[in-house]
Amino acid sequence: MKASQPAKISALTGLRVFAAASIFLWHCVGYFLPKEFFQPFRPDGAVPFFFVLSGFILVIAGSRSRSYKQFFISRIARIWPAHMATIILLFAVFWPWSLDYFKSSESVRNLALNTLLVQGWFPQREIWSSYNSVSWSISVEMFFYAAFPVLFYFISLRPLMVTTIIATLILSTMLAVPIFFPGIDPVWLGSLSPIAGLWAFTTGMLIGAFATSKARDPRLSATLWTLLEIGTIGLALFANYYASSDITKQAPEALREFVQHMGPAPAYAALILVMAYSKGHIAWLLSRRALVYLGEVSFAFYLVHQIVIRWYGDNTSIFADMDSSYRFAIVAFVSLAISMVIYHCIEIPTRRYIVRKFAHSKQMPTTNSKPDLVPL
Repeated sequence: MKASQPAKISALTGLRVFAAASIFLWHCVGYFLPKEFFQPFRPDGAVPFFFVLSGFILVIAGSRSRSYKQFFISRIARIWPAHMATIILLFAVFWPWSLDYFKSSESVRNLALNTLLVQGWFPQREIWSSYNSVSWSISVEMFFYAAFPVLFYFISLRPLMVTTIIATLILSTMLAVPIFFPGIDPVWLGSLSPIAGLWAFTTGMLIGAFATSKARDPRLSATLWTLLEIGTIGLALFANYYASSDITKQAPEALREFVQHMGPAPAYAALILVMAYSKGHIAWLLSRRALVYLGEVSFAFYLVHQIVIRWYGDNTSIFADMDSSYRFAIVAFVSLAISMVIYHCIEIPTRRYIVRKFAHSKQMPTTNSKPDLVPL
């Protein structure tokens, strides 16, 4: 029998906690942690992990015959309110200095691009890192949402062909673009651009298509599932370490950035696939209510934490007589507390209102039958 699709994959929600925490710790480098603290690993590998997870979840949702209109509206309702709330928070935290944002046409332009969530589509650092800089990844997600219907259609029919085309497109982009546009930022091109992230997102879509159409439900004991969980966790960590090593030191910079950041995506996909259906002890732990709740709050935490860290960096004199561990605990606690307020007071009610008000339309195609590309 085919593997059943859980209505809510709690273990994956719990797994988000550790991904968000790793990004938080990565951004604490230079404030609370030494630069070499995580070597040889890269905690910012959690960003492509989220891209893989997004592709997987969207295919699972798409296989339940949701409408295109409902898909787009629910995605916007999921990310935009919290994103705008954190921009307002940014203005409030750094007031009145934040008034300077309105003193140049470039800042106003960047605010408009941030509001539309397309700032990460541009290679200029002053654009993609403007305002709440971590939201570049959310704008890349917006690109994925726009591409999803077409990708969903072709992955449903020709997954191998799509994989080959995407890999060829990315490799060609990493090699050719710096030649024809030598001034382009190779870091953006290889690790931050929508084209680079497309590898991780489509990898997630591919395992989602596999899970909904071909996967079999293995009858494994909890012990065997746990061993499989440990194996895929180890694989993900090894892939993160190996991609971050010097294996690509002779490659062009953009390609090197791509391999280091997006290369481990297949290993992350294996971890996600196992955790989605596992009956092992780690999946059980990740599915506990407290971790699931923190996983639900993790999106707001991801958006909030760097604002709090930046505020701390500008006001370290306030904490001059305090031990570093206490400072770290305060920054983490304040980030989490603000995230919970945004989650309960803005993210949930606004999402429900937008979906209830606007989300009604035709059906999405499923991966279990030949899909029709319904005009948007």
